[in-house]
Amino acid sequence: MSLTTEEIKAIRKKFNLTQVMFAKVLGLGQKTYTRYEAEISTPNPSVAKLLKVLDKHPEFIYSFIELSRDQLSSEEISFIEYSIENSEIFKKIKDDSMKMPVTLLEEQLSILKEENEAVKSDYINEQIKQFEKAILILRSNG
Repeated sequence: MSLTTEEIKAIRKKFNLTQVMFAKVLGLGQKTYTRYEAEISTPNPSVAKLLKVLDKHPEFIYSFIELSRDQLSSEEISFIEYSIENSEIFKKIKDDSMKMPVTLLEEQLSILKEENEAVKSDYINEQIKQFEKAILILRSNG
């Protein structure tokens, strides 16, 4: 399930974000993300899945922004939201399409839980917590 450097860059550019801001939104280290785009290292399977989900469902980026709010300054949040709102992909998406289907997140959560049973990773545990938070947020927003 690996991604090429070009695919990784294209996903980020879809949101009109810098490497630094995209890494922050995804909860990744800046150097880690930069290494993916520079082809120095490859994303682990969980990050690759996450990127593929964002590629297919770009509206999910808003949940990641919401989950990252406590690690971002208000200026960074403004920059990220402005960049995304001015990206080509979001000029095509209507407001009502930003309501994420909880079922897709629940499916991804299930996959992460299965994967974690095999490897017992702290990183995957953190991803599981983020998906659980996203599902709670979506359910509370109706």
